[in-house]
Amino acid sequence: MATNLKKIAAALRQCRRAARHYGRPFPAVAARVIRLKAVEKFRPKESFLWGLADPGTPIETVREYASRGQLYRLQRRHNAMSLSYLTEDKATFYAYCQGAGITVPRFHGVYHRQGGWVADGATLHDRADWRRYFAESAPSPLAIKPSKGVYARGLRLIDRRDDGWVDTQGAAVDIDAMLDEMDGDASYDAFILQDRLRNDEALRHLSGSDALQTARVVTLVDEHRRPHVLFACFKVINSKHLSDNFDYGTSGNLLADIDLDSGELRQVKGKDPSGFGLQTFARHPGTDVAFEGLKLPHWAETRRLAEAAALKFMPLRTIGWDIGITPEGPSIVEGNVWWDGLHNAHGHLGRYLRTFHGVPRR
Repeated sequence: MATNLKKIAAALRQCRRAARHYGRPFPAVAARVIRLKAVEKFRPKESFLWGLADPGTPIETVREYASRGQLYRLQRRHNAMSLSYLTEDKATFYAYCQGAGITVPRFHGVYHRQGGWVADGATLHDRADWRRYFAESAPSPLAIKPSKGVYARGLRLIDRRDDGWVDTQGAAVDIDAMLDEMDGDASYDAFILQDRLRNDEALRHLSGSDALQTARVVTLVDEHRRPHVLFACFKVINSKHLSDNFDYGTSGNLLADIDLDSGELRQVKGKDPSGFGLQTFARHPGTDVAFEGLKLPHWAETRRLAEAAALKFMPLRTIGWDIGITPEGPSIVEGNVWWDGLHNAHGHLGRYLRTFHGVPRR
């Protein structure tokens, strides 16, 4: 009860700020947000982010967006949810992909506070085993993340040097201290170890960051077992974060619509400084690289990889794939049964979903 009251109070405060921003009466803004929650299932932070809280925005425009609640219903209808662990538990996901011949980062094992195992089949029982593993045989560079994590929470990127391990800033990593942090994590008790991917040079040049940027590619397998790419967006890093996670715009990262035929980036959006709605970027704010005419490398291979993976994950019929585009080509980083509404940034997710059964795009 106390948590719900806090959420309601926070939403009302944001409604007051929105009323000042839009120049609208507070009761009208609050009524709009309440209606969007009750009828369209938009959580308040969704309404504010996508710019829907303005009472002057026509309801017809609102219907071009899709709430998280609407997506949940669609995903449950199209997926065999008893198999959701195939994507939601990354340890299972990577093992399954490697067995199915799907290109993913090389998987090196699982760390658990009570033990774990590594890729050569060895079981590691205690801290001494893990200390020895990192000192003698762990590959580098290495990405470590919670097996059931979301939004890049708990992500660690480390690299071996002659005198030990370092993080992305070159600071020394104390392996015992890192393992202590993982042991004490109240949210996650298992962590996967895998190769750290590097973006194609053109994408690194775009953002000026070595952190991995991925394409979110949403697929649907139709009733004839034909895979389709419904829509796709590219997550552009515009921050010093370790990941491209958008996180409702709070990360500072951007979202670009992807033309499915050419792989060209279009309508690059980021959270407006006001906190209400999105703004459009013609150039990358950090590097000043122009977005116009920029095409993703290896785009045809990226589409083919997503379509091939979609078939191998049946009867999960719709999945949002996060695909890293490396110098060697695309590699699937994650699959998401519960893919979220990133494509709302470009104002046409609702239209896609209304024609979902008819496969709206090639």
